[in-house]
Amino acid sequence: MTTASAPSSILRWLPWLLLTLLSVGPAWAAELVVYDDGISLSDVSKTVKRELKGTAYVARPLSSLTRSWSRVLLLGDANEIDCFGALDGLEGFQRRVGKAIEALDGLDEAEAGRILSLTRAALPCADEFMPPDALSDLFFLEGIMATYAADATKAKMHFCESAAIHPDRSFDEAYPPDARALFDAGVALGESVEWASVQFDLANLDLRELRLDGIDIAAWSPARSVVPGYHVVQWRDREGAVGTMAFGIGAGKKTLLGTTETLARGILAGPESEVSAGKTAVERLAEAGAQVGAAQVLVLGPTGSNVLVVESATWTRLPPGAPRR
Repeated sequence: MTTASAPSSILRWLPWLLLTLLSVGPAWAAELVVYDDGISLSDVSKTVKRELKGTAYVARPLSSLTRSWSRVLLLGDANEIDCFGALDGLEGFQRRVGKAIEALDGLDEAEAGRILSLTRAALPCADEFMPPDALSDLFFLEGIMATYAADATKAKMHFCESAAIHPDRSFDEAYPPDARALFDAGVALGESVEWASVQFDLANLDLRELRLDGIDIAAWSPARSVVPGYHVVQWRDREGAVGTMAFGIGAGKKTLLGTTETLARGILAGPESEVSAGKTAVERLAEAGAQVGAAQVLVLGPTGSNVLVVESATWTRLPPGAPRR
């Protein structure tokens, strides 16, 4: 009885299996179609048939991609720095910095370096606001450590970071004269180097506070200029929880701190998206396309459709005829 029913069961499901293979295709050789959630499946099907002409594809609503992203995203040319360890709040941060100073006073440079490295690594884990003078202390001590290591370039960079967020910072004459010379050079570097730009698109999060390198920027314009190097963004939500993100950015570069909605808009806009969001949109779509072996990603939006060629990271705007809401 069992032997006789197995073939009939397979035959009953065979049409469905064939339809799935024809419309979706094998995961290792299919194009990727990403569509706005407001577009009907029938419109998606019509556009795909017209544009892909029978090519196997995987279709996913845009929300299926954004669901796996962090709520706050760093878009564009900056590099987000992962959280490693824990700080135990501002008090824990200041305690670590104090121990690093004690180690330097005791000429234990290796221990001071270890403490400072762990402290910087844990900064993105912070759950309390870090004031600018506290961050400036960390960067200053890192400049001292780089001086002892005979790395003048790194020393100037750290001193530049320290002075940029705390302009009233003065040099501690307890440290060697060569460190003083590099400190002055770092301050001068901040006046001559091309600064980077940080933009913000966080209005939909309804944050209570927003700080960049410890400085409250809620009343500022949506963009801030910063010296190249390491930076810390922190925010407090309506429930009172503090979030932290650290990133590194180069001279003249541009980044955007946004949300999943920001990046979703960048994906739908395609070649017309804002630079920072557009760069990250290409990266995220290329990653999604690589998962199914796609050479191109067809993006269907409410006002038009675009094709991203994965290998060259180039967009093509399709002629009118894309689905509408």
